[in-house]
Amino acid sequence: MENRLALVVVDADVRSMLAGCLAGHGYTVIEAPHAARRLLKEADVVFLDPGTVEEGALELAASVLSLGRPVFMVSSAEMIAHALPRGASEYLPKPVTEGQVQGALDRLHRKRLQSGWA
Repeated sequence: MENRLALVVVDADVRSMLAGCLAGHGYTVIEAPHAARRLLKEADVVFLDPGTVEEGALELAASVLSLGRPVFMVSSAEMIAHALPRGASEYLPKPVTEGQVQGALDRLHRKRLQSGWA
């Protein structure tokens, strides 16, 4: 299975750091400064900064989650607190570090192995 990852983060520096880290873990990274519903639904994993989506970021994340695909929210602590009840696979507070990304990917990999979806 190809691991297509949609990286929807408007900040070019953060997007570049994340893309490099994620590509190093075997993901085909599709960078997008703004979300496209089709793109997100075609990805196997989504890293989403809700601030990059003009409207409905949490609803968009919920629709991706409903397809059984993980969504990693990359956002401020305030947005994460607002989004917690709405659900996401992981929350990474800004400023996100490579170590946090590594930890999130490790947890995702363990969950996939446990569920048989590797």
